[in-house]
Amino acid sequence: MMAIFVRVLLTWVADLTSPTRSSEVLFDVTEPVLAPFRRVIPRIGMFDLSPIAAMLIIQLILQNLPQIFRGLNAG
Repeated sequence: MMAIFVRVLLTWVADLTSPTRSSEVLFDVTEPVLAPFRRVIPRIGMFDLSPIAAMLIIQLILQNLPQIFRGLNAG
C-alpha cells in the first residue's frame, strides 16, 4: 500500500518524462497490482482511480486475513 501511495504522490509532483531508477523500480513493483484495476476502472478525465481501488481492496484483505486463517484452521 505504501508503494502505491508513493507512486501516486510521485505522479503529482515529479517530472516523469525523465524517470529516475528509483521511480522505475517503484513503477515496476506497483504496476502488476494496478494493471488489473485499470482494465476495469476507466480514467475520469486526467484522474486514475485504480490506486484508490487497489488500496481499498488490499485494506479489506488485510483486515479479513486473520478471520480467513482462523476459518482454515477450524476446518
